Amino acid sequence: EAIFEGSDRKGELRGAPMLDSAFTADSLKSALKQRPALLHVASHFKFVPGNETDSFLLLGDGKPLTLEQIRKGRGFRFGGVDLLTLSACETAKGTDADGDEVESFGALAQKNGASAVMATLWPIADEASGRLMAGFYKGLVEDGLDKADALRRAQIAMLRDEPVETVDLTARGAAE
Repeated sequence: EAIFEGSDRKGELRGAPMLDSAFTADSLKSALKQRPALLHVASHFKFVPGNETDSFLLLGDGKPLTLEQIRKGRGFRFGGVDLLTLSACETAKGTDADGDEVESFGALAQKNGASAVMATLWPIADEASGRLMAGFYKGLVEDGLDKADALRRAQIAMLRDEPVETVDLTARGAAE
């Protein structure tokens, strides 16, 4: 199932997705200036314990967006974002390795203004993540569930699938 609504009118979210080379640091900054209530980021994330300059989100143009850049702001303020969904590996993972604390992407986004963040603690499979997100957004947007109930229902539906594929997300912030 598609997450974004297209010309076929399928999908749960309206808006213009920034796909592939259109997903850049500048396009993300521009989107954040619009203060979207909901922002969904599906990409690859590399977490390097104890190192915020080598921990990064891979943008569609092939460039990294580091945790250091997010922490320092530089246009990456998430004020007005009621829900930031980070559908990328280890976006909820942080560390205090060797006394050098490195906050997770999710925690930094919340410090920079996001009301609630859904993020992952470990690697996730793209196909399973897509199915979970489609179920989550259906519950949230179409069925009017709050974030926690929509996530719970989507996770239960995934557990009922054969073969069992799971995507473990952690939620931080406002549940409603």
